Amino acid sequence: MSLNLPLPPLSSAADLFAPAPANRRPRCRVTLHPRYAAWLRKAGLDSAEAILELTGEIVGGHPDRHVSRVELPTSAGMRVLFLKREHTVGWRVRLKNYRAGFGWVSRCEREATTLQSLEACGLPGPQWLAYGTSDDGRAFLLVDALAGSVDLKTMLKDNRLSESDRRKLATSLGRSLAELHATGFAPPDFSAKHVFVDRGSARVTLVDWQSAPQPGLVAIAQRVHGFALLHATIPENQASPRERLRALREYLRALSAECRPNWKDVVRAVQKASKRFGRSSSVRDQNGDARIANDLRLVWLAGEAVCVVPELVKQWPSPPIAPPFYPGPSDSKSGPSDHYIGLPDGRTATLTRHTTLAPFGRLLARLRGRSWRSPAAVAARILFQLQRFDAPAPRLLAFGQRLLSPGRADSFVLTDQSPGAVPLADWLARPFPGPLDRFLFLRRCGRTLRALHDAEARFSRTSSCLEPLVVDTAGGEEVILINAPETVERARRLTDRDRFADMQRVLYAVHDTTTKADRLRVVLGYLDDTGGLPKRWRRAVAKLIRN
Repeated sequence: MSLNLPLPPLSSAADLFAPAPANRRPRCRVTLHPRYAAWLRKAGLDSAEAILELTGEIVGGHPDRHVSRVELPTSAGMRVLFLKREHTVGWRVRLKNYRAGFGWVSRCEREATTLQSLEACGLPGPQWLAYGTSDDGRAFLLVDALAGSVDLKTMLKDNRLSESDRRKLATSLGRSLAELHATGFAPPDFSAKHVFVDRGSARVTLVDWQSAPQPGLVAIAQRVHGFALLHATIPENQASPRERLRALREYLRALSAECRPNWKDVVRAVQKASKRFGRSSSVRDQNGDARIANDLRLVWLAGEAVCVVPELVKQWPSPPIAPPFYPGPSDSKSGPSDHYIGLPDGRTATLTRHTTLAPFGRLLARLRGRSWRSPAAVAARILFQLQRFDAPAPRLLAFGQRLLSPGRADSFVLTDQSPGAVPLADWLARPFPGPLDRFLFLRRCGRTLRALHDAEARFSRTSSCLEPLVVDTAGGEEVILINAPETVERARRLTDRDRFADMQRVLYAVHDTTTKADRLRVVLGYLDDTGGLPKRWRRAVAKLIRN
């Protein structure tokens, strides 16, 4: 597993995805903060490639970008920084930033420009250290951690806060936002997760300025929008109505009398907008919805080519790009393939490799200004979604993708699903110790399907796999799992048709080994804690059970 395989050379044909030739002007640009330039150069971080290769845990992001937490040694110890990476900067992003007045730039450079403006005005904001673009079109922004600060929710949940401390916090919050608006800065996302508070001074600092507009006059609608979003993203049990009103009152007091709106009108407008925000799934997630149970951490060992969970970093082979995770010289080069490998703790994990030929898909993604995702990256995203909501599915251990030519890409995904997982139908054909055991097991099948839907996912309509659920006993107990990420797709809004289709798929898979009573128990397990069977479902459910 430690064999070092050199990357195959790129095609000599015109490659839309290759770095710029030597006779073209390079796109690599790096801007270092004058105050930190000497320190960064001493650490070897004076080039885009060196900064982009920094290793750290990913703490958030999207398919085309993410934020990782990195540590650098200093004379006083380790210094925590946050690195924002954009894997692909599409023309849509550049056009949006150009229309906003920032030029034909990436999100990272746009945010760095805003942070420079905040610094020039003496306003609180994340301390930027470096930003730039590499030769292959990736962008980055390196910022310092807010030492001694915690996010607003963590601060509000601190039982050591006295009443006077909470009043001081509400006052600081209102005055800080008023100061930003008075200077012309409008935070793009004034939600609680982007508000950080210094534990000692209660000084408020806002993060995530990548979508902030150019400084200018802040309209009343923008002011109401900011406070309404903050109000909606703080759970009711973390701040009293009096504390919320104090922050708003301090905000209005800090405004000049000429532009100060009516108090009652502002309160009504904030409450109305807050109710609208409260219906969105993103705000419900931020409010600590009980469905969200886990937060997956990943570490980049070789860019997008190898991303692993922190507990496997030390056991991963060196160099990271090596068999069996990527094909060796004698391996087959076509189609997906499954392998079983041993983990350091003695478990056996499932490795699924893909070799993809998709020149038109990659070209189309580039024309649309978006990043192309390999099958393994799509599967990893699904597993991340299921694990985040604690759905019973194989746990993601690692994934990676590397582009070898304009059309060809290799990718892999590693999960902890054991090779001994048994299809649900085969498990139900076995004898159970007693009728009650079978009854409870069937109810668990229904709850597993419900967990899939609670995770805002459903079974893929294009998947050819007929085994939606499997039973894994590797840990010494019967665990019902969603079979594979390839059988699942994300669905923000699930309709009754989607729920019936997934239920039909599960019942069809076990039809030959179950009775009508068994299928009814699966449905009842799905409806646990929902208040019974809705009237609009009764006819469709009866049809599912009979058939």
